[in-house]
Amino acid sequence: KTLALFFTSVPMLLLSVLFFYTGFNQPYQQATFGNRFFNGRTIGLELIVFHLMEVIGAIYCGRALDNGGGGGGDDERRATEEKRRCRPDGITDRRRIEDEQMDAGGGGAGHEKVSSEKASLRTRNSHRQSSIRCLVVFLLVNTAGNVLAFVHELNSVTDHAVPMDITDPQSLWPTLAFAFWGFADSQIQVYCYWLLGSLYDSAEEHSRAVGFFKCVQSLGVSIGYYLTPTSRLSAVAQLTLSSGIFVVGTALAFWQQCTTLGGSSSAP
Repeated sequence: KTLALFFTSVPMLLLSVLFFYTGFNQPYQQATFGNRFFNGRTIGLELIVFHLMEVIGAIYCGRALDNGGGGGGDDERRATEEKRRCRPDGITDRRRIEDEQMDAGGGGAGHEKVSSEKASLRTRNSHRQSSIRCLVVFLLVNTAGNVLAFVHELNSVTDHAVPMDITDPQSLWPTLAFAFWGFADSQIQVYCYWLLGSLYDSAEEHSRAVGFFKCVQSLGVSIGYYLTPTSRLSAVAQLTLSSGIFVVGTALAFWQQCTTLGGSSSAP
């Protein structure tokens, strides 16, 4: 019942298009595109390239978001150090801090609150900048892969798709598309998990939000594979539909993170 509430939550509905795309994209990329432009032995190599780039994309996006643009990590480390200094076993440091606050004319508590609020604001702004940067990189990298795919698809309309072997120099371009797609796919999935953690603080709400994400993602996978036979939907139409969902989902994610990221968590 509680999970069902996420299907009426405005923030989650905005993100649901991007969630759907994370499942809808691969059936076209690996099945429709890969099986038509690569022969049997080459498609295995292409999947290695795809998943290797997924590893690289996940590492890049995870580090970028964890670092928070360079500012959030420093603030968190300073806050942790402050807590350590004020523990009972660090009573000397605690008394020194209290003495410094007394010397400041009794305004130590107020000053500490203001400093904490400023540090929190810097962290939120830093996280927002990092998330925007990751979305921009995702937009550019995934677009590059789709453009390469469009070129091959449009050429195949007249010349027909001929499976290429790894020894064919022309296989470099669709291989680049696979590399771009792999990097972008893991990057946006890391971003989605990170964003859910930013929106929902409690373990219960966060687990349900992840459940909603996986439900929508699995729906995208199911529909994507249903449409992969070109007798149901042409390859160009599949790519066009996937690209449209990609653009809309990314635009809504930009809107969502600019309006809510960094604020208090919101239950559905």
